[in-house]
Amino acid sequence: MKHSQPTAASIVKSAHDGEFAVPEFQRGFVWTVGKVRELADSLTRNFPVGSILTWKSSTAIQRGDADTTSQKSWIIDGQQRTTALCTLLGDRPAWWDSNNRTWTDHLNAFDVRLDIGENDWTFVTRKSLAGRYIRVRDILNSDDLYALAKELAHGGHAFTSNISVLANHLQAVAKIKDAILPNVEIDDTIELTEVAEIFKRLNSTGTRIKQADIYLGVVASRNPGWVNRNFLKFIRELDTQGFDLEPSFLFRTFTGIGAGKSRFRNIDQGFWENLDGSPAWEKTQRALLSVCQGLRQFGIINSRLALSSNAIVAAAVYRAQFPEGSFGPILSWMLNSVKEGFFSGPTETKMDRVISIVRNSVSKDDALNGLHSLLLNNSPVFTPEEFVETGSRRNSVQRLMIYLIAFKNDAQDWNTDGYKIRAEAVGSYAPEWHHIFPRKWLSDNLSIVDDNTIDSVANMAVISGEANRKIATRSPKEYVADLDLASRGLLDQQAVPDPTYVEPSQYEDWLRNRAKWLAKQSNDYLTKFLSNG
Repeated sequence: MKHSQPTAASIVKSAHDGEFAVPEFQRGFVWTVGKVRELADSLTRNFPVGSILTWKSSTAIQRGDADTTSQKSWIIDGQQRTTALCTLLGDRPAWWDSNNRTWTDHLNAFDVRLDIGENDWTFVTRKSLAGRYIRVRDILNSDDLYALAKELAHGGHAFTSNISVLANHLQAVAKIKDAILPNVEIDDTIELTEVAEIFKRLNSTGTRIKQADIYLGVVASRNPGWVNRNFLKFIRELDTQGFDLEPSFLFRTFTGIGAGKSRFRNIDQGFWENLDGSPAWEKTQRALLSVCQGLRQFGIINSRLALSSNAIVAAAVYRAQFPEGSFGPILSWMLNSVKEGFFSGPTETKMDRVISIVRNSVSKDDALNGLHSLLLNNSPVFTPEEFVETGSRRNSVQRLMIYLIAFKNDAQDWNTDGYKIRAEAVGSYAPEWHHIFPRKWLSDNLSIVDDNTIDSVANMAVISGEANRKIATRSPKEYVADLDLASRGLLDQQAVPDPTYVEPSQYEDWLRNRAKWLAKQSNDYLTKFLSNG
């Protein structure tokens, strides 16, 4: 392992000359212009901005580069910072992907400037009053800051007419090029599994490096272009369908289906050779698309409604083995696994057990029974207490069950001319959650009540913001009659006991009653409705 202290300018030169490479699996530049502006400000003030982590390996080729003869250093952590430095200096990095935006367009969009009308270092992105706002890259690439200061002082926009003072002001910005960004570099004499662990432990602020990312980089180097043509293309396809699956989870699905393992280090190296036209890859895509279709059938139309990517991986392994039949039974297991937190914590051992059970099963029933045996409860069981105590957490399986019940019942919004929830569940839809007993009404009418009681899942319904505004702070007795909810059956559609005649002192009794109803309907949903597809 090698430590060095390169300057920002030398890092930009390495990026521009192709000495640094970015593997195909890494995302493009995602920083906002505000982040680039903050970087310029931090470097001018000599604030620390993190380090660059690289891996010098004979397998490290540039994204889209088929030339493997020259050894490069992969930027595993620090790509965004490095690209931002290239932006500030105006030097295009060798890995820049022109498919999204030309370098010229990028520089125009990230045109960070120094406001010379302020005697502090103020960086802006405004382009009016061009004489007052000088491009940072013009300062960084100037050979004569005194001459530049003289020109700016005569323009009448600078905070001072003293050329020497203004030149010193510009010099502080010019020192961005001399800022030190420590570089930790690892060579390929170290085992691949150790490299993954080292990068995880050395990772600084930013996107956490996953072991799968390191392995995927090696796959990219052995199959030039495959990751971009196939792997990332399919991730984009899933995203257009509403399911944003991280590369590590897609990679795990591929290895689970193709090699029967989720532990990447245990996979035979021959599996990664000649991936173009791989039957395992084709099978992986079909299985994941089948899972997306199955989830949508029951109302889970995007990743915002799916609570576990690992559960999606498990379902895809199941659908690859048993592609025919109703999706309901495997969804029942997915929800139960999420409810029990089966995939919380380290998941490799659990996922390998899932994969082994599915691949060694001779029938769907055999596989499902085996999967349920991994859980504490062999069959889904919700208790009323879970709907009372979950509190205000929006991303809970208990809230999801209320939505799924409403979707199954084709529930209508609590509005006079309300839409059907099933019809609204498209695209990036996410349920809107509002109180059945309004928060303010409870606070005003109960002498002792805490937020957890007010925000209990049992006090929530899937209704629109417009319906919630009609409810406002009124008592259930008022708005249930006004919106004609009971006679239209809208309460029953979401398992809501009629709250019309519930006095404030009876609220907690009503809460427990609804929790019992929700638990029963949820259990019926998972054991009966899903079993029948």
